[in-house]
Amino acid sequence: CPSECFCDDFGSVDCSNIGLEEVPANIPATTRHLYLDENEITELPTGSMDNLKDLNILEIHNNYITNGGIGNGFFRSFPHMEYLYFSNNQLLSVPQDLPTSLISLYLDGNGLPKVQAAAFADLPNLVWLYLQRNGLNDESFNRQSFVGLSSLKYLNCEGNELTDVPLSLPQSLEILVMQNNKLSNIGPGVFSHLTNLHKLYLSNNQLRSADIPREAFLGLVNLQDLNLANNSLTTIPHGPPSLQYLHLESNDIQYIPSFAFSHLHSLKHLYLNNNLLTSHGIAPNAFSGLRDLIYIDLSHNDLVEPPGGLPASLEDVYMSGNHLVHIPSDVFMVNGELRGLFLNNNMLNDSSIHSGSFYGLSSIQSLDISGNALTVFPSNLPSELEQLHIRGNNIRSIPQSSLEITPKLRSLYLGNNSLGDTGLVAASFHGAFLSTLDLSGNNMTKIPSELPYSLEYLYLNNNHISTIKADMLSKLKRLKALYLKNNALGEGSIEASALTVLRSLRYIDLSQNRLSSVPVNLPDGVEEFNL
Repeated sequence: CPSECFCDDFGSVDCSNIGLEEVPANIPATTRHLYLDENEITELPTGSMDNLKDLNILEIHNNYITNGGIGNGFFRSFPHMEYLYFSNNQLLSVPQDLPTSLISLYLDGNGLPKVQAAAFADLPNLVWLYLQRNGLNDESFNRQSFVGLSSLKYLNCEGNELTDVPLSLPQSLEILVMQNNKLSNIGPGVFSHLTNLHKLYLSNNQLRSADIPREAFLGLVNLQDLNLANNSLTTIPHGPPSLQYLHLESNDIQYIPSFAFSHLHSLKHLYLNNNLLTSHGIAPNAFSGLRDLIYIDLSHNDLVEPPGGLPASLEDVYMSGNHLVHIPSDVFMVNGELRGLFLNNNMLNDSSIHSGSFYGLSSIQSLDISGNALTVFPSNLPSELEQLHIRGNNIRSIPQSSLEITPKLRSLYLGNNSLGDTGLVAASFHGAFLSTLDLSGNNMTKIPSELPYSLEYLYLNNNHISTIKADMLSKLKRLKALYLKNNALGEGSIEASALTVLRSLRYIDLSQNRLSSVPVNLPDGVEEFNL
């Protein structure tokens, strides 16, 4: 084993990141995995590794190797090599005489100006090919560039300078990554021979709707995942019926006509966030036909109310960061399968939510209405709720028995509101069986009375609590974690037995208070304490 390297008993030799300028001598003949990455190697001389007949993986990325620095026939010494990591070197062409046994080849980050004809002709077993970040353009490929790659399933051309899709891509491809290029045109049928392709990533390009004809994805009969995010699309493209995931986020889409997705019967996830959609820009039957859709993201658009006609199959709906001011009655009437509804960071106020707003949500588990303009705790919540996020509003009180309508509620997040000591009455949590309660960032000077006995996690950070009396927490027998960071607690403000009764307590945070010593009589079970 080379003195500067590390060798184990399983055929691995690690010579990475030790300032090597050449391949070290005395590498064991039994080596199967050789790390030479992160060095300053410039040459791979012929014969320098001839004894490594069993080498399976060579990692030589992040060096300074040029084509001229690779000895003639160097790679012929490795009949069993399957993985070659040659990223971030200084190659100007694909190396010659690569091992025919290769399964995975990394050539990314070299600055290759072109991929010469028949560059991979002797690699019939290659499955993964990485060509990203090389500065490749449309002139870098010809019809013979990928000849011989009969087993190739994954091709990554991300981060190059391509404006068109290369011609004659291997028919065996299953995943094609072309994001972060300059694609501005997809010719009709350019993918038509790729009948095995199931993932196509075209995000972060320069595609406009006019650049994607109706026949652009013709022939992609097995395509499941199409990513067109962060382009300049203004309309919904025509995708193949096999799609399950469609990414259209971060475009300029303003209008979705009726039946825009009606042929996508298999679609499960639809991403439309960060567009220019308005409530008037979504036609009444826009989502008709999406009978398998379980996830839709409409966040960060210009909606003023949730669109009607959402598919009944939906399980998660995201509408964060819009301008929602109103939730119409019965808008979710058919959404009995919905599990998560995210309406945070909108403009909802106390009159926005009324008796019929959540009608039909018989399976809802999580509701997020954080970051709105509510001043009163909502009284018309779905009865099946298990998690309620209502942080960052201006809620001043929780009226008596407000939680009786949500008997399954286990987690309530009320941080960063305007709750003071008088805003929580003795029966505010009556009927609740909460395990997690977050009241951080409010205006409380004392721990609320009559907290649910079921609590396991209590967050009271960033308040003005100045004392903890013996009876304030005495009934919280299940409490595991207590967070009181950044309050007004000083020496002597915690009564001797106030924490002793918390037999289940394992964690307590009293940091950023005015305490200089650990409170006496901490429960024996406390495992972590922050002062």
